[in-house]
Amino acid sequence: MMSAGLIWSMAVVMGLYQGVNPGTGWLLAVGSGLQTRSRRDLLRTAWQLTLGHFLAMVALLLPLALLLGLLLGGHVSARAVMAFGWGFNFALIAFGLYKLRHPQHPRFIARIGPRHWVRWSFWMGMLHCGSPLMMIPVLVNLVLLGAGMGGAVICGPRAGLLTNLWLALGLSAAMALPLLATASVIGLCVYQRLGLAALTRYWVNFELFWFLSFFAMAAMGLLMA
Repeated sequence: MMSAGLIWSMAVVMGLYQGVNPGTGWLLAVGSGLQTRSRRDLLRTAWQLTLGHFLAMVALLLPLALLLGLLLGGHVSARAVMAFGWGFNFALIAFGLYKLRHPQHPRFIARIGPRHWVRWSFWMGMLHCGSPLMMIPVLVNLVLLGAGMGGAVICGPRAGLLTNLWLALGLSAAMALPLLATASVIGLCVYQRLGLAALTRYWVNFELFWFLSFFAMAAMGLLMA
């Protein structure tokens, strides 16, 4: 099983990557800033997009943390909980294959109004980016590490429910804060130095790399077990 520091670092790196990816935030923030000629609107949009993504993480990880706490507190074997995490690693692979075949955004997201950035980002994170799903095996391994589990031992009251909930919130923040910082910095640089017209010359499509990262995270999740 990987160390806790390495697991947390993975969450931070994924947040940084999402911040660099124009499709998950900074491009829309730049568009808002240029439309009103306001850096404040740019930063506000970046914050709203990050908040929506954070809420998507919380909506999925908090119930999972609660479930894990109940399972571990109910004397469920650590190996059974690890198998639970393995199942989600294979779900990551399935989701990555699906998005490679169907990379387009869900249609109803396109119908969300241009000023409802929190709602738009929530559903993008949940149904298109899939980063909350990506963090499920990570949370499972953090919970097991926090409870001192490493194999087929029986878990008891040591697995604190409150600790698990804080882990879920912390993991969500560990992805959201780097996303906000990176998207804001890149957005301001593009706004002040390049402008949207320059993006046609320097555009890089990050979507393929992001979908391939599901396979990488699944492989690392299996190694963490």
